[in-house]
Amino acid sequence: MTESPKVFDFEGNSVRSFHRISMSMRRKLDFARIKMSLEQWGKLSQEQRKMLFNAPCTGDAESSQHYAKLVREAVKQAAGEEVKALTDPRFDLWQKADAIPEKIEKLAKKMVNKEITLPQWKGLESLQRFALLKLSQSHRESEHVNFRLALKEFGLI
Repeated sequence: MTESPKVFDFEGNSVRSFHRISMSMRRKLDFARIKMSLEQWGKLSQEQRKMLFNAPCTGDAESSQHYAKLVREAVKQAAGEEVKALTDPRFDLWQKADAIPEKIEKLAKKMVNKEITLPQWKGLESLQRFALLKLSQSHRESEHVNFRLALKEFGLI
């Protein structure tokens, strides 16, 4: 799990310019079991954002703890507040290539009238599966537009 930081095309320029949190960054935050708000992200300097984007976090205990420490220190310094712990017990559903999460199946059917097959799901990179899961869990309509764009970018439609 040593994929380098990546920005998907569907994420757009707001992520490339570090105005929004990328999917690869969100995954690192999940590994570190931290929830950073967009408001907290906005209070970080451009240098802090780049540092956190590029800092490694592969999901193992040591790198996750180190990354959590980096995030906590940066947010405390920039925003004067603490980050929250991520408590969602389903955070790792994307890691299971042998079963497609129900939310993804339902949203794909609803938005593009298409079923994602298990071979397609297994063929995705772990970060792609993570992105689809995150986008499927959102209640914001803009994220659902990105879900459709992600399906297309990942070759699923």
